[in-house]
Amino acid sequence: MNKQYRIYLTLILISFQLVSLAQFSDKKVIDKTASFDKSGRVSLNNRHGNIQIISWPKDSIKVHVEIEGESKSLSKLQETMAKTSSQISFQNTNAIISTVVSETVVSRSISDIRNLTGTGTTIGIDYKVYVPQNTKLIISNKYGDVFLDDHNGEIILELNHGNLRANHLPKLSTLSCSFGNIFITSVGSLNARLQFSEMDLEKADRLNLNSKSGTYDIDEVDDFVITSTNDNLKLGSVNTFTFNGSLSKIKLDNLLTSSTFNIKYGKVRISKIQASVCSFNIQSNRTTFDLGFAPNVSFKVSGTQNDFEILSTNPNSHIESNNGLLSGHYGSNPDSECTYLINGQKSKIYFK
Repeated sequence: MNKQYRIYLTLILISFQLVSLAQFSDKKVIDKTASFDKSGRVSLNNRHGNIQIISWPKDSIKVHVEIEGESKSLSKLQETMAKTSSQISFQNTNAIISTVVSETVVSRSISDIRNLTGTGTTIGIDYKVYVPQNTKLIISNKYGDVFLDDHNGEIILELNHGNLRANHLPKLSTLSCSFGNIFITSVGSLNARLQFSEMDLEKADRLNLNSKSGTYDIDEVDDFVITSTNDNLKLGSVNTFTFNGSLSKIKLDNLLTSSTFNIKYGKVRISKIQASVCSFNIQSNRTTFDLGFAPNVSFKVSGTQNDFEILSTNPNSHIESNNGLLSGHYGSNPDSECTYLINGQKSKIYFK
């Protein structure tokens, strides 16, 4: 009798576990299409899902929305799906698309909606939007990724806990990102504010960046201005470079025209400074500079120093300090018209 009771009890426990592991899911799809002015504006606000923007040569806009939910409770799933929707409003020159999500919804993982724990309910809202090629885009996305191919219209983009993958965006004017990864082929003139993020960019005409705790791999920039805290920058070729910040590491392969550094507690390494660089200014505190030069580079040195060391492997250079004032030259031409202005405290510079 006891053996039979144990068998029944075991079967009950197994049945209870199977019920507790049961997963309910639901999905609804929204499709809307309308004629749209090519010079119009599209505003899209989403969270808990991905956004894909596709530019096409049509005078129309098409919005495809997929809303998916999962839960271990059927009643909670039904309630969540009922309270989650997409509001889409079309006018001739203006489209407003917005996600409405119940406050009781728990966000899904960015990478996988099915990574569920406990009895929580998750929701995912994904958009695929077709727009004219010159349409202005204002996009805000939280807990999800954004995908963009080539687009010729102005773009203002805000990301939070999500990634951006894009091709050529000549009019991406404003980018804000926290806790995300940015992959872009090329931009024109971009103002960006990034925190705890990574950026991989092939080419930019002008980049104005405000960054904290970021990692950057940028191949080519014409004009690069950055305010930086605790960043790691790997740069290819830069025409003009302006840096203001602290606690950052900079590795630059090729400097073409000019540079200005105002840096504390950092490390700067420039592999090759070209002879065309005639303006180079350093304001340094507890920072190490490792500077390499192309052949035939010559410049004068002036500035001030306090516990500041300058070392050079070039036998044609002569730099000295007199009562804290720096003077001298680097290279074979002591009468060069180019001047490097150096004001340093508790720092080191290696000229190679």
